[in-house]
Amino acid sequence: MTILGIGLLLFQVQLGSATGIVTKPGGIEPLSGATVTLTPVAAAQASRGRTTVSEDDGRFTISNIEPGEYRLLVQSARYGGAAFGQRKPNGPGAILTVAPGQRLSDLKLSLAPTGTIAGRITGASGEPIANASVQALKFLYQEGKRVLSVVQTATTDDRGDYRIFWLTSGTYAVVAAPRSSPLNTAVSVPLKPGEADSANRLIVASQMSISAVILDGTNLVKRILEDGTIREESWMPTYYPSTTDRNQATPIEVAAGSTVPGVNITLGPSPVLKVRGRVTGFTTQATVSLAPATQGIPGGQINKGASTIDGSFEFPGILPGPYYLTAQDRAGLVASPIAVMVGDRDVDNLTIGVAAGVTVSARITAEGTTPGSLDPLTGINGRLRPELDGLPPGGQIVRVAPIQGSNLVFGNIPAGNYQFDIGQGSLQENLKRFYIKSVRVGVQDALSTVRVTSGTDIVLDVVLTTQTGSVEGVATGRAGDPAGNATVVLIPTTARNRMSLYQTVVAGTDGKFRFQEIPPGDYKLFAWDDVETGAWANAEFVRTYESRGRAIRVSENSKENVPLNVIYNP
Repeated sequence: MTILGIGLLLFQVQLGSATGIVTKPGGIEPLSGATVTLTPVAAAQASRGRTTVSEDDGRFTISNIEPGEYRLLVQSARYGGAAFGQRKPNGPGAILTVAPGQRLSDLKLSLAPTGTIAGRITGASGEPIANASVQALKFLYQEGKRVLSVVQTATTDDRGDYRIFWLTSGTYAVVAAPRSSPLNTAVSVPLKPGEADSANRLIVASQMSISAVILDGTNLVKRILEDGTIREESWMPTYYPSTTDRNQATPIEVAAGSTVPGVNITLGPSPVLKVRGRVTGFTTQATVSLAPATQGIPGGQINKGASTIDGSFEFPGILPGPYYLTAQDRAGLVASPIAVMVGDRDVDNLTIGVAAGVTVSARITAEGTTPGSLDPLTGINGRLRPELDGLPPGGQIVRVAPIQGSNLVFGNIPAGNYQFDIGQGSLQENLKRFYIKSVRVGVQDALSTVRVTSGTDIVLDVVLTTQTGSVEGVATGRAGDPAGNATVVLIPTTARNRMSLYQTVVAGTDGKFRFQEIPPGDYKLFAWDDVETGAWANAEFVRTYESRGRAIRVSENSKENVPLNVIYNP
């Protein structure tokens, strides 16, 4: 045998394999035809992923696995998806570590039984409403905020009846809205558990989702009350049993494998209000924008042109609740957002001023790169996101600027608080990802918040690094024994508004866990036997367990080994 042949043989010996079985909900009957995917934890190693399909007996085999850390996922056209070691639906799965030549066996992927919500949608006089759009929403945490997110959709039949199925166990709210026409409207395809989230596929009037109905005053109805006053109303999304305020929706408990009948909703016009005011400081036509400051209000941002004479504006058809008001004119003058609370009457005499924004520039220093290599910052951009209390995650407008050389510039930024971050595309094999090591304005730390004031340009000094650390350990239970499948979370000690610094893993059956590519800094480690996904980013939730976290400091290229006691719910 040639030297090359021996080398290839030695290389093949180092590859591992994984075998196991996929079962239907209940964990007993095997499931054939399910897609099983082994995905590398490190994004730069995506090419190492492997996919196979379960056989008639539910068994699967994945061969030629390079050493490394992976997650094992399963997807079924009938039952949805799940992850190996997953404690809760949509929660993180366990990390599988494959050593050179290792053969993992007896891995079990069991899909969870799902539930159903059923009911009828009618009008005020009891007539059935056909082709109404209905959504099931579930409370979850996004960036530390408790929000309702759409997880499943349905359409009523000619009797007004609907069924929302493939629901994982948990607490839901249900919302319905009439379609403007039974014709030429898309019908939403139900989402299976574990399927990629596309929550806003549900189509309502004018092809908008229920969660994105624009309240622009175009569908108002005027009603004369008994006292002679005129009240404006509009057909609005209605939550079970009969409210337009999702915070007042009655929660619906769905158990695994169960059907909850009788979730009936009556649709009808609801009172709406006006928001009026005036823009000052404009030089040309100004546009005013009103955006909900909470996901408790149906609708998206509304844009209105202010009067070119006196800057006056009016937003009709507005539901009660908190909003943010912003403005900009065609010359580029901008306004800082102001909070607007809409109560039980119209809001009048608001004033919002536009002015020239400031320039926020950044000097970028890259550490941990190889001397003489290609420009390490190629393909990286800077991002400046406003921090607006109450605005739903993703609801803020993010400014993006490319890094040119070692600098970047954000122009025309209104006063306010922001967070600086970076965006990177997919990495080639074996290239390291950059992380933010520090952000400073002069001598002040701006990693958590960049404060912008009117009339003052600022310069950020940003240090990026590829030199990260790692943390590993064993999660132990009450009796000091390994706590398999515990949820282990790494939380930044100070910059807790930076979601990119949070990491989560599920401990193996032996209680072992490992975090890699941790940016240098101070952190706390927590391990829970049972915790809702994302709750650890909520300040109020973490405050209860703060004293039970394990403080650690991660340095460049450090390798920490930390024993960790598991937190059990009372």
